[in-house]
Order: sequence, then structure tokens, then C-alpha cells
Amino acid sequence: MSPAKLDAVMTVLEPRLEGLVKFSPAQPSRSQYQVTDAGIAIIPVMGTLVRRSSAMSATCGMASYHGIAEMAEDAFTDPAVAGVLLDIDSCGGEAAGLFDLVDELRSMSASEGKPLWAHADESALSAAYGIACSADRIWIAQTAEAGSVGVVALHVDQSKADADAGLSYTYVYGGAHKTEGNPHEPLSDNARERLQADVDALYDKFCALVAVARKLPIEAIRNTEAGIYRGGDAVAIGLADYVGTLRQAHDAMAGFIHQNKAAPGRLFHALEGAMNEEEMEKLKAEIEADAITRMTELNDIAAQAKRLGVDIDPAEAMRNGVTPDSFRKQVLEQAATLDRATDIVAAIAAPDAPKNDDRLLNAVKRLGGN
Repeated sequence: MSPAKLDAVMTVLEPRLEGLVKFSPAQPSRSQYQVTDAGIAIIPVMGTLVRRSSAMSATCGMASYHGIAEMAEDAFTDPAVAGVLLDIDSCGGEAAGLFDLVDELRSMSASEGKPLWAHADESALSAAYGIACSADRIWIAQTAEAGSVGVVALHVDQSKADADAGLSYTYVYGGAHKTEGNPHEPLSDNARERLQADVDALYDKFCALVAVARKLPIEAIRNTEAGIYRGGDAVAIGLADYVGTLRQAHDAMAGFIHQNKAAPGRLFHALEGAMNEEEMEKLKAEIEADAITRMTELNDIAAQAKRLGVDIDPAEAMRNGVTPDSFRKQVLEQAATLDRATDIVAAIAAPDAPKNDDRLLNAVKRLGGN
């Protein structure tokens, strides 16, 4: 534990140990995010990342994956929120729980139809960068750091210190691997091999997550060798999209949301003179039905893609107007990059639709008599 963190812990514990205050293990609030006037929820992802929180987590500079997921759920389901922006300043933390959190964040964004962006200020490293990869777009401050895509495990052999202290530990156990990795004896060759295999598996999973999220070859991620990149360098290598402040990221997101909301309105306004009220309502219903159908198809493809080890965002595809056929193609290309089988997604039945899959255009033509 660092001296600074120890000081923080003792600041909390000392008065309690002296009986001056009563211990009250209150749980952190689920609503520790703020919503701006533009309807953007800013969720903090700061400090050391752990799977579960405790009463002193925040005081000790920790954030939990469960807590982040709870804040995100509240934000995405809040009618006043139009989009979510992750404010990240963390050097990483536990691997356990990270991948589940990324899946949850993407799922919430897709199901609620609200964009998810991230901003690195000043660190989005290791597990924190993994969280950033759940976002549609990643912004980074000029001097901020991104990357450190790697995994590390540590074993401490304190057997010599035990001997110097006159201590000898004896384990009585069942199961050959039960005591592997204990700190009171040197790490055996078999235990080291098993630990390295676990690290390698997590590293493969981490690299695949980043490669898919950033649309980069997996070897490009491996070749970073867990390197750290600042500002523009992170953008140049493909680990981030834009350099800017949190405010700039917020304002860009607000503009993005406004533009996407305004597009259907502009269309309806342009057609008002050519259609009566009944025709307009019919067109709106067809557009809504089309959106639901497409989103359902994109979600089905994304679910099948996950079985290939490909994480791809159906909500982003929907926002960008990607058709199900194009989405399938993206999945197959990324699966090939990951050297996985491609028959599952290829076998997804394509919907019975005309070659021109733009139902909106067809609806307008029919109602306009063309």
C-alpha cells in the first residue's frame, strides 16, 4: 500500500479506533454522476478499480465495477439523459469483473438507444482503458495516457522472512493444487506454469476486446506490448479518436445527439406540405417499425458474433445507418482477423426484403405516388 493511501485509510480509522465516532458502513450512492443541461450523464471512473466496493472504497481511492454498472443503469434509464459520457482517470485494477462490465455498458447503450462516449483525463490505462473500449468514441486530453493493454500477476515469496522470524507454516489440505501460490514457500514450476497460462488467457481476451472495439488487427494491439501513449500519440496509433478536454468531448456529444434527433424532424417538416395528417402518421409508424426491425436484427447478429469472440456494437451500427447485411460482413471480417470460425454468423437468415433495403425511402415514394 502506498504511503498516500495508508494516510487516507488511517484518517478514517484513527478516530473510530479511539472510540470518537461510531462505524457506519453506509453503501455508496448509486447516483454519483451528474447530468448536464444538455442531458448528458457524466459518470466518474476514477482510482483503483475493483470488482466489489466496501465502506472505505471511495476514501481509499477505489471504484468498483458494480458501482459503475449501477450508475450507468440509472443514467441510461433516466428519461432526462440523452447520452452517457465516462470521465476516466484510473491506472487500472482487477481483471475479475472487467469484461462483464464492458458487456453490460454496451448492452445498456444498445437497449436504451443512447450513445456512450469516454474521455481520458488524465489516465485510461489497463482495466480503465478496457472500460473506455465499451464506448462508441474515445476522447483524450493532451497530456493524458491511454493503453497499457496487458495483464500482470504477482507472487510474493516470504519464506525467508518467515524463517528469519522463526516461523514455519504447515498446510494440511486435499487437492494437489490447493496450496499453489501461497506466500510461505517458493512458487513451484507447476504453479508458475498454471499462473502463466491464466495470465496468457486473460491477455488474449483483453487484446481481442480492444482490437474489436478499436477496429484494429489483434496483432497491432499485441505489438503495443502494453505500452502507454499520450494524447495525440494515442490517436495516431488508434487507441483514441480525438484530442480535447472533457468540456470539448461533452459539447461534441451534445452536438451529435442534437443532430441525430433533428434528422427525422427535418424530414417530417419537409414532407408536411405533400402529405395529409393520416399519411404523415402512417409514415411515422413505418419508420418506427423499420427501426425496431433493424435494431432487432442487429442485436441478433451481435449476439451470434459474441459466440465467435467478436464484440461489436449494434447501437453504433444503428446510429450510423449500417444495414444488417453490412453488419454481418463486419462481423465476419473481424472474426477472420481473430482466426475464428465464421459459419455461425454467416448462417443467420437474412430478412426477406427488397434489394433496396431503405424502407424509409420506399415509404416516402409510396405515399408520394412515385
